[in-house]
Amino acid sequence: MSFRRFVAANIVLVVVLSTKAASADVVLGPVTYGGGYSGQWIDGALTGRNYSGSLTAGNNLDITHSGGSTSAFRFHTALTPAPFFEMTAAASTPGYIPGTGYVGGASATAHFTMQYQIYIAGQPGVVHTHINALGAVTTEGNVAVLRIGNSYASVGNYTWSTAAGNGGTGLDFAVNGNYAFLTNTIYNVMLEGTVYAGCGLEACSASNRTMIDPVFTVPDGYQIQLSPGVGNSIAAVPEPSTWAMIILGFAGVGFMASRRGRLNFSK
Repeated sequence: MSFRRFVAANIVLVVVLSTKAASADVVLGPVTYGGGYSGQWIDGALTGRNYSGSLTAGNNLDITHSGGSTSAFRFHTALTPAPFFEMTAAASTPGYIPGTGYVGGASATAHFTMQYQIYIAGQPGVVHTHINALGAVTTEGNVAVLRIGNSYASVGNYTWSTAAGNGGTGLDFAVNGNYAFLTNTIYNVMLEGTVYAGCGLEACSASNRTMIDPVFTVPDGYQIQLSPGVGNSIAAVPEPSTWAMIILGFAGVGFMASRRGRLNFSK
């Protein structure tokens, strides 16, 4: 075999190894959102007033109550390059006003979920998928949860969560490791958060945040699919066996080039 043909054969081998898992003909469900908000404010007569409503992606709400007490919600949701959401809640009260007395008191609570699906196409079996995720909260009443699972799968059911206050154990969680999933299986990914901010009768300004941001990476030879419109920011990572084949191919190219040089020199 000529040197050029040998090189071409190794290049074709590398390409085949890196694309052996073709896109599966599977339809994943759309991204869904859900949530609601509620709160309370206290009027000048120190009477509690309640409010509530529904949240969808992109809702930003500012609520001003009589006497100057305020509640606010802010949401940031994104699907590309990787799905995540961040939300904050704020509350403020003016406190004591001369000639009027104590005015206000306010609290704000919001709960929000984002759900989509992932599917790893490839040879039937278990694939170790890298998950890099961060969930963060600030203070009391805040909760962040990342849940991945399929009740029909024997592997790949995972939940990470953190809470601050109310019995919670920390302010954030970090996931950076490989986890087992079944190939050719649909998994549901849920990002869930609760955020709270509250002020009493004294002058106060409070703001809290909840955030979740996961990214998935599959080995070379597999292909990850996500719900329509959802992106993923990290490319596939070659498996050790694939790296070995690639290195072996380039070693063969080097050997043949060296051998060809010796043959030419001996003529």
